[in-house]
Amino acid sequence: MQTAMGWGPGGHSVPGNPVGAAMALGVGGYRDHTDAAYHWLEGIQHADGSWCSYYVAGDVVEDPRRDTNVSLYVAVGLWHHWRIFRDVSFITAM
Repeated sequence: MQTAMGWGPGGHSVPGNPVGAAMALGVGGYRDHTDAAYHWLEGIQHADGSWCSYYVAGDVVEDPRRDTNVSLYVAVGLWHHWRIFRDVSFITAM
């Protein structure tokens, strides 16, 4: 399942896009889709904990510069996930 969401047809995506989508999906009760967004982010995260600025076609890097504020989006999204699902094992794994 591709969870990156471009800014338009063929457009690029920033790592914060799937976080916002995951938050909305979580409110709607779509747990599998919510978790998939965070697993996608986990899969493209660098060893130092960072993400690139822009991606296209899922996980293809468009702009390799590192964007330091992405970690804040993910942290807020995971807090939101915790508030909805109360799943300690998921949060610990992330």
